[in-house]
Amino acid sequence: MAPKTLRNWRSAGIGPTALKLHSVVRYDPAAVEAWIGNTSKAAA
Repeated sequence: MAPKTLRNWRSAGIGPTALKLHSVVRYDPAAVEAWIGNTSKAAA
């Protein structure tokens, strides 16, 4: 996935929860896995 896609999704409130420290954005791996699981179930 392109960084720009994540940036756009983050600003739109879509995608996994992000944590911004100064100018660096980080994602909790557990939150990403949960988001992927929820997204996959919704698409099925």
